[in-house]
Amino acid sequence: MRELIDKRDAKVLIEVDGGVNGLNVRDLDEAGADIVVAGNYVFGSNDYERAISSLKV
Repeated sequence: MRELIDKRDAKVLIEVDGGVNGLNVRDLDEAGADIVVAGNYVFGSNDYERAISSLKV
């Protein structure tokens, strides 16, 4: 998807919503995601600050 968007110089963003966590967020970033939604990961955590920090690439 990222390759096609870049090739066509499209003005769109790639969003991943669902299953995002501290273990896969770097892979999603490398694959070209612009936005990630990690609601369950953050709000299901006992430590919001730590969960959010683990998502920062």
